[in-house]
Amino acid sequence: MTTSVRQDYSPASVPEFAAQVGQTSSGVLKTDGSVASGVAASLSQRIAEIRALAGLTTDQVGRLFGVSRRSVHNWISGNAMAPQHEERAAAVLAIVQALPGATPEERRSALLDSSRGASLFHQLIATRSEAERLQVAGVSARERIGL
Repeated sequence: MTTSVRQDYSPASVPEFAAQVGQTSSGVLKTDGSVASGVAASLSQRIAEIRALAGLTTDQVGRLFGVSRRSVHNWISGNAMAPQHEERAAAVLAIVQALPGATPEERRSALLDSSRGASLFHQLIATRSEAERLQVAGVSARERIGL
């Protein structure tokens, strides 16, 4: 699979970048409307592909999802993944596939580049934190058992 280097790349923001990339339920939607080939069929392949394409460590992938390295290893081994992580895996893979660079090192560099402010990697982490906030008030142990 050949990747072209985009000279006009600038990681303005994750939402803008994700909107430019586009995504379908079965894979990444190219700008011409066709679905990109080589889209990972299973969730474990998606996680492994994110690591391979971006040259990220297991720990860095875990940070993108807000989980431990062990969880990432479990996902790669084929263990179940929460629905919100499945959706995030598809979105992160689409972004990584659209990064400029022909090698994992070049894509990693683009992902971690902070010369124009926060890197795309850190913006992705920030969007994860906002999206996964607890939406309801916490329940105390006393309330759980009905006291």
